[in-house]
Amino acid sequence: MKKLTDHAPQQLSPTPRFGAGLGDSAESHGHESIAQVLNLSGFNAVEVKQIYFGNWLRDHSQLIDPKIVRPQDARRNFPTKISREVLTEFVDLLALIEFNRLQMTDEERVAYTVTPEILGVYRPSEHIDNPTNLDECAIDPQTIDEDFEPLVRPGDRLTTVHYARSMTMHIEEAERYMRRKLRAAMRAGKTPTGMRYFGEALHVLEDFFAHSNFVELSLRKVGYTDVLAWTTEKPCKHRWPVVTGLFSGSDILASVAEPLAKILFPAPGHVFKPNVPGERSDGEQALLILLKEDPEWRAILVKALEVRDELAKSSTFQTLEYLDWLVSTPFRTLRNLTNSLMQTVVEWAGDQIDDLQTYLGDDPNTHAHVSATHSQLAKDHDTHPFHLIAQLLARYAVDKVGQSMYKYWQGDQEQDPVEIASSFFWHPNDLDWQDEIVNLWASRNPEKIAEGTELSLYIKRYEQYRAAARKRLKELETREPLDLIGAGENLSGSGFQ
Repeated sequence: MKKLTDHAPQQLSPTPRFGAGLGDSAESHGHESIAQVLNLSGFNAVEVKQIYFGNWLRDHSQLIDPKIVRPQDARRNFPTKISREVLTEFVDLLALIEFNRLQMTDEERVAYTVTPEILGVYRPSEHIDNPTNLDECAIDPQTIDEDFEPLVRPGDRLTTVHYARSMTMHIEEAERYMRRKLRAAMRAGKTPTGMRYFGEALHVLEDFFAHSNFVELSLRKVGYTDVLAWTTEKPCKHRWPVVTGLFSGSDILASVAEPLAKILFPAPGHVFKPNVPGERSDGEQALLILLKEDPEWRAILVKALEVRDELAKSSTFQTLEYLDWLVSTPFRTLRNLTNSLMQTVVEWAGDQIDDLQTYLGDDPNTHAHVSATHSQLAKDHDTHPFHLIAQLLARYAVDKVGQSMYKYWQGDQEQDPVEIASSFFWHPNDLDWQDEIVNLWASRNPEKIAEGTELSLYIKRYEQYRAAARKRLKELETREPLDLIGAGENLSGSGFQ
């Protein structure tokens, strides 16, 4: 067995979704909340945030998806397609908002500027997603951008199971990526670049527990054999292999539609009111970036904002013709354009939800030809019965690798962070470090174990999740976009509606 020398932690109470961020509640955990365990490894709060930046980048690289990226030599087709460069600049704006305190000087701003090189593109291996594409008409993503991973079809080598390791082959690709990033971090040292590399590696390590059936197989190993494995028996050493899920439309909603909606469609009560001429809301900055794909309308937006600045300078409303110009074609068309952008993403996500649903007629626990989906396997959200145990295992692994990297950067090279991280990438039957954690958690959560044995409950939860995704898509269709007129009306004193 692959063993770690230290005993499992005594404290199993969770601390503040495996999505980006901290999570939605005290019972919900994200990549950032898991990263907080690095405080126990020797890193201070600023260093943890620097490390998390790399982790955050992997989540947001999902925005650079083949279905939305415009090939570099293709004609502009906004908002159906957007160039990789413009999407990257959009993510850079999100990073400036999220990691503002790391970018207070010009030097720091350079270190944390998001470029195509450091953001990359959506690559299944960086999230341990099953890369299989079920669309018979799918094109090779590398014809869009060579940085995308090649098209993987059912039956390709990466979809097969490694006999000795009892894991699907594509998981090894993820492990190799993690190892490369850890080696790069070790070489770069305790610098912004080194810590970014380290965070990127930790993202994969954390996703191993959140996106695979490692938890389910661990529970079966210690006696909870009724827990669904989300795979059938395969010709491999441990019969039921470690697998991960297919990315679906519901996941696209979270990774693509939500980041756009959050900034372009502000929630009620969060309307930006400029205090001085020249101020721009996050949404206005985002739209200025995205409209680089449509220079004509970008020029109109720039002019409209300049006119609003002029209105803001006036204590009395002296330029009625300016407001007439604002209220007529420019702002109304810009609002339509913003709606059109979101409508494109909404339709895309909705179509993918429907497409995948047609594939879900069979049960991956009983039909060998069926692969589990990401939505079935992923423990990112606290609605999954194994959300907490997955984050406990992830925290344990991150702590061990964090301690090793901290010591390595301090000059103690007795332990190799790369090998320690790889020691977690095994079938649960080849490990024993997790047994104590799993047994203790299971003894305290019998109702969660029961949920994990009932396919009907998973189906019900999936349908609820799908219904919620549909509802959210409908909300995004009908929500009002940026209201530039409303943002300026207080300044003009006109009370114009």
